[in-house]
Amino acid sequence: MKNIKKLLLLVSALFVVLLAFASGSIWYANYQQKQEMAHDQINVELVKTKLEAVKELTTTKYSYSTVGSFQDQNQIKNWKIPFTKKHFVVKYDGFINAGIDLDQVQYQIKGKEIRIHLPKAKVLAHELDEKSMTVFDEDNNLFNPIEVADYKTFSVKQKEIVLKEAIDKGLLNQAQDQAKKTIQDFLKQDSQTKDYKVIYQ
Repeated sequence: MKNIKKLLLLVSALFVVLLAFASGSIWYANYQQKQEMAHDQINVELVKTKLEAVKELTTTKYSYSTVGSFQDQNQIKNWKIPFTKKHFVVKYDGFINAGIDLDQVQYQIKGKEIRIHLPKAKVLAHELDEKSMTVFDEDNNLFNPIEVADYKTFSVKQKEIVLKEAIDKGLLNQAQDQAKKTIQDFLKQDSQTKDYKVIYQ
């Protein structure tokens, strides 16, 4: 009888130990998972913070110098009124900045990989330098004089023309490639991320 009681006590004790071990293992596994998730989150924030330092370098600048013309004539319906024609020809400089919005970049840390999803490159700024404008030819009609609004209309139209030409030449594709290269080169040179493989998705 005593042997049976001892055996039962031993089995009970063993059961308690196993239960404690199982509970401890589950807790440790959950702890490790939380630690890994926290580690990933820290790395994502770290990458975001670091890339803010190269924000300007992810931008592609397209500078240009070109000549444009403006022409206008008063008319009634489809009939152009004689002696009201005005025009001018202007040389001017400008620039277009194209790149990605870093606030829209998505990051993921998987082991030793930094997975990055980049948004499409877009035009970030387009400025026409009014101070660079040089008028080569100007016909200021007495009955239809050139006004400040004419130069504003000219500027808007010319920016549309130049922007289309730049995009047709591949400006946005160049900006996308430049952003990828800049980000990858920076992360490879940084001491905290140099051992990670950068993958674009």
